[in-house]
Amino acid sequence: MLGQHVYSHAGNVLRYGQFTSLPGGAEQHEIWKDPAILSQYGPNGNAGQNPLLAAINTNSQRCNPALLASNGSVNFQQGSGVASGKLANPLADSSYVVTSNFGWRYDPFTGDTDWHSGIDLAHSAGTPFRAADGGTVVMSQWNGDYGNFILIDHGNGLATWYAHNQTNYVKVGDTVDPGQVIGTVGSTGRSTGPHIDFGVVEGYVKGNIHSGTNVDPRKHINFKGLRQ
Repeated sequence: MLGQHVYSHAGNVLRYGQFTSLPGGAEQHEIWKDPAILSQYGPNGNAGQNPLLAAINTNSQRCNPALLASNGSVNFQQGSGVASGKLANPLADSSYVVTSNFGWRYDPFTGDTDWHSGIDLAHSAGTPFRAADGGTVVMSQWNGDYGNFILIDHGNGLATWYAHNQTNYVKVGDTVDPGQVIGTVGSTGRSTGPHIDFGVVEGYVKGNIHSGTNVDPRKHINFKGLRQ
């Protein structure tokens, strides 16, 4: 009887990373004979890092978001961690577009009025963005609707955050210089397209990621006007 088939048993539910086809299926392809490919994209790898998929900004980014957010970059070099005391636009050297300001707005998903705690800077997926100032990374992880998320403590009660990133190049404890590349623009989490949601926190207390108050980033940085 079908109800007694082995694949109907709860104990045979596929785990994360398992191949899904039967013997002789896709996993038997010659491509898996390459140890490097098998290691990176096979059962113990992370398909979300496949550059061919990530380049077109598909949901492959969400295959294993916890891993994707914490991997960082093998090319990242520690900065000084010293802040200049003045914030700079994280996409200043790119042709970004402001698609949503800080404050009350219409939610792009529901159409209802809601509060937006940052400013949305739209650009092509994969575009590098920079730390607004020097400091220490206190969060670099998947953060619910914010997707891949970075929070940097700049000292003196000032912090900045960067959300919906395609890739985080930094991890918790990393020190960065002002203007150092820390990630790439993406559309992870609850997002309608590639951008970074950039936020500024005043009154941040070291060691307490929930402290402080989000303020209008335009208080510190002269951004372009909102796209009409």
